[in-house]
Amino acid sequence: VLTLQELILPKLPEPDFSSTPKITGATPSEVENHFKEKPSEKSSKSGRFSRFIPFFLALILFAGMIGYEKISVVLKKQLVSESNKKGNETSPEKTFLLRAQADFASGNFSSAWNFIGQTLKINPQNLEAIELRAKYYFLKKAYSLAIPDATTVLTKNPKASKELLQIRGLSYYSKNQFSEAIADLLLLEGPEISLKLAKCYAALGELEKASNYYMDYLKSNQEDLEVRRENLQILEKLGYTDSVITEFQKLGQTVPSSLLFKQANKFYQEEKYQESLETLDSLLLQNPKHLTALELQSKIYFKQERWEPYIDLMSKVLPLQPSALNYKLRGLAYLKLKQFSSAISDFSASIGLETQDPQIYYYRALALENLPDQERRAIQDYGQALRWNPQFSEALLRQATLLEKQENWTAAIQNYSQLLQIQPDGKYYFARGNLYRRLRDSENTLADYQQAIQLAPENLRYYHQRASFYFSLNRYGEAIQDWKYILDQDPSQTSNLEKLIHKAEEKRREESK
Repeated sequence: VLTLQELILPKLPEPDFSSTPKITGATPSEVENHFKEKPSEKSSKSGRFSRFIPFFLALILFAGMIGYEKISVVLKKQLVSESNKKGNETSPEKTFLLRAQADFASGNFSSAWNFIGQTLKINPQNLEAIELRAKYYFLKKAYSLAIPDATTVLTKNPKASKELLQIRGLSYYSKNQFSEAIADLLLLEGPEISLKLAKCYAALGELEKASNYYMDYLKSNQEDLEVRRENLQILEKLGYTDSVITEFQKLGQTVPSSLLFKQANKFYQEEKYQESLETLDSLLLQNPKHLTALELQSKIYFKQERWEPYIDLMSKVLPLQPSALNYKLRGLAYLKLKQFSSAISDFSASIGLETQDPQIYYYRALALENLPDQERRAIQDYGQALRWNPQFSEALLRQATLLEKQENWTAAIQNYSQLLQIQPDGKYYFARGNLYRRLRDSENTLADYQQAIQLAPENLRYYHQRASFYFSLNRYGEAIQDWKYILDQDPSQTSNLEKLIHKAEEKRREESK
């Protein structure tokens, strides 16, 4: 048997949504007031209702014959007719709406849905009912349906509750429509809104804004570790290493070694070597064998020319990574400390791992030069360096110097000739000219002196050497001319030059007799 309420208000089917937390609407007490009967009207209302008892009973008896829907229509018409007779009482539309709000507030969503539908059947434009339906859709996670209802109300009533704006913004968020969500959420306030904005901006790749809103949220939710971790990821992507480390420390967690290394490397690039070393110390406390940290620390010591701590550090690195480069660099540190035997040992180890690096041979030759009776081996190493790099100017010059010491003038001349092909320079012409002079090759000697003077006319030493050579060739007039030029340019040499000039003039007079 159908109840009276079921006859008057046939239930609308409720959508199949899962239940979610409720949003308050009208309170049950507010609705109850609309259904209370005034004492003065009680008897008249009872009499009025009693007149319809036979009518209701008749309808119940014939329900199966007439059909439920027809009875519902008749009863609703009767209710509307009776309501219209009472000018001071609530209309059915308002009655249904208040009942919907009361049921919604009490969590009776099935009944609320029924009364929302009844309200909108009477007036499809009832904004309060549409708003309540938007809230219902939102609670049931039917976001695609909540958005148009919320938009309808907000369009017709821009001053609608911020709760509705939040519903639409969060519905957009739940549908991953982040740009639309941001437009609504920016008009709202509160930590939870900041959190949603942070997630929206993060999804759109606007990491700066995302981090700012994460920080706003964390001001009042410092214990939310999950959000802190999300913000850490954002900060790390932005390269804000200092901020990330601070966050880890606030969380009471160990700062990852990768993050510490990143910060140390950042300090290194900024030439803040002391800060970099301090950060590396923290990293190496966690992992004493962190190879990249040890190598970065060694680079800093090398740049600072702190050779002894550099050697100690590289002695830890080499067992972990015995590379040609690491042996070469430690060898250089030994060379700087004039520990030549140790340097040669490291350069030899480096050559054993990399035979085609001209610099290693060059450095080993420098070390060999400083040991007794090792000049020949040094010349050979310079030769190996030139084998792998024929344009290696420093090796050519050092080898030429050793060849001169061994009085191998011809070989030394060849080195200077190669240097002049690489870089025409007055000093190389002058050095080669001196070697030609030792070989008594007057023509090439004077030619090289002349080239040296043309390339560096300010170098008075070149004039002096040419003048002395002219004197040795009995070309006194040309010697006097060079010495007088020097005297004009540098009067401080007057005493010595006047003696030379006087001697040359005497020789010239003797020749003329």
